[in-house]
Amino acid sequence: MEQKPSSEIPDDSENDLPPWLRGPGVKEEMKDWFRVVVATTERVKEEMSETADHYVGQIEKAESPGKRKTIILCIMAIEQFERNRQFELMRPDPNKTPEETKKEVEDLERKINMMRKNVGLEPKYPVGE
Repeated sequence: MEQKPSSEIPDDSENDLPPWLRGPGVKEEMKDWFRVVVATTERVKEEMSETADHYVGQIEKAESPGKRKTIILCIMAIEQFERNRQFELMRPDPNKTPEETKKEVEDLERKINMMRKNVGLEPKYPVGE
């Protein structure tokens, strides 16, 4: 088997990158950013899978249709509060002061923690009481 010159051997540190992000012409910040996005996506997928499995388990363990309905409503509330929280963080209301926005986000985090507790999950946000 013929040995390739070292210039033709791909850089092992870039094997995790798509072809368009490999090579000397690409800024290191772009490569790092891509790796962070991939790692974050994997973590979120794993976290969501664990949470979904937990939700299914909680619904299956419920003793009555009323309890199942309550758990499902809590899950829906958690998801809605999470969307509202993300929206507040990404697009704060220009008519609110930063302090008002912070208070709104903390209020949503308290609600999320309370709903998570109702379905047997640990609090997600460190909210001062």
